[in-house]
Amino acid sequence: MFPGGGREPDEDAEACVRREVHEETGLTVTVERLLWATPDIPEGGYTWLHTYLCRVVAGDAQCGIDPDDAHDGLATIRDVAWFDLRDPAQWNPELAAAKATHPLMHQLRSLLGYAS
Repeated sequence: MFPGGGREPDEDAEACVRREVHEETGLTVTVERLLWATPDIPEGGYTWLHTYLCRVVAGDAQCGIDPDDAHDGLATIRDVAWFDLRDPAQWNPELAAAKATHPLMHQLRSLLGYAS
């Protein structure tokens, strides 16, 4: 899954993106722009998914926390990985089984001009 989550009270969209990315990956980012908004999958936890193009300005990617899952005993992110959008053949095979993430990765490739 991409880093994400809901807004805190009085938090704008860009502040939410920066906070969620930092909580879940340890990275500090600047938000470049909104790439797209799409309805969440039926089993998803949100009505809409908003995907932003961000630039890393500080930090090293590491497993962070997801405070929303703390009540389920799953507060710690288990893995963080980078994927080369230009080469889906190199993606982790588990990504193909990710019902929501796999199609979003292909949509992202297309929006950024990497799809052939």
